[in-house]
Amino acid sequence: MGLGVARDWFQTERYTWEGGIGPATQKVLDSIGRTDRILTGCTVYKVRRKGKAVHVSFFQDGTPRTVEAKAVVMASPKFITRHLVEDLPEDQHEAMGRMRYAPFMVYNLCFDRAVYDAGYDTYPIGAKNFADIIPADWVTYAGKGDPARKQVLTVYAPRPESERPNILDDAKCIAMAQAAAAEVTGLIPGSLEHLREVRIARRGHPMPMSITGNVTKLQPLARRDLSPVYFGHSDAQGEISDFFYAALAGIAAAQKAAKHL
Repeated sequence: MGLGVARDWFQTERYTWEGGIGPATQKVLDSIGRTDRILTGCTVYKVRRKGKAVHVSFFQDGTPRTVEAKAVVMASPKFITRHLVEDLPEDQHEAMGRMRYAPFMVYNLCFDRAVYDAGYDTYPIGAKNFADIIPADWVTYAGKGDPARKQVLTVYAPRPESERPNILDDAKCIAMAQAAAAEVTGLIPGSLEHLREVRIARRGHPMPMSITGNVTKLQPLARRDLSPVYFGHSDAQGEISDFFYAALAGIAAAQKAAKHL
């Protein structure tokens, strides 16, 4: 991981925004132009090749629909993709299933004033319910903002693989968030009285685990073309799941789809 960062990260400009990569996502959306052709709030449940075309089935407002396409880019995590794309070759289906992802909760603690400006990323020794804390506006103020401003602390909370089912349980998610919030505010004197809301992202950090063969064996098999279906997503290549590799994988898949058209 360290060698990969040393090799790649300093060769291109890097950008950081408050709250993450949302502005980059918006930039991509703006570049498309015709947003009337984009469907949101839909849930895909099946992708099936039929002849030279692909049928994509999804729910929209609770109603099942199917559209036919000449080519499809699957930009979903492989542990989801393997359940959506029908008739995957056995070795490709197995490779997708062998990729492991850390259950990674993220909590945004929303305060009515700034409560912590000591550093960008803090890992408290001995923390039991989270790993680290990041002031979301650090990239703007670097610890020098108005103390009276509202502030969000982003709290990263990776969990053991054995706790993955808990992420599907609302009550357990809330309990985990409450425990983390209590621990964070306990470490920052006077912060609890300014806490107004906690927002939970159940899969807030798409973090494939570093397992033997992931980069050299599983990823190449998992992203192998199934023409006219092509595979992207941030887990398709690279040592770490991030926006950089998501862009590279997406561009490569989109180019193949465009060539197919």
